[in-house]
Amino acid sequence: YVFVVELEDEASDVGTVRPVDVMLGMSDGMEIKVNGLLSPDDLVVVEGNERLKPGERVRILREANYDGDDP
Repeated sequence: YVFVVELEDEASDVGTVRPVDVMLGMSDGMEIKVNGLLSPDDLVVVEGNERLKPGERVRILREANYDGDDP
């Protein structure tokens, strides 16, 4: 499973995590396809998830957009 963050409201950076069952699919060495009940706009926890428990509150730390070009 992965943890998905449900924000308190659209303008918030605080939310609650819930587990979503997934199955890993094909990999190309850089990316892995994930099959499950995820939506394209879901916020999936990618760091620190090993310490989370369902229902915990988290704060979203957003990274700057990266366009692939070096600064």
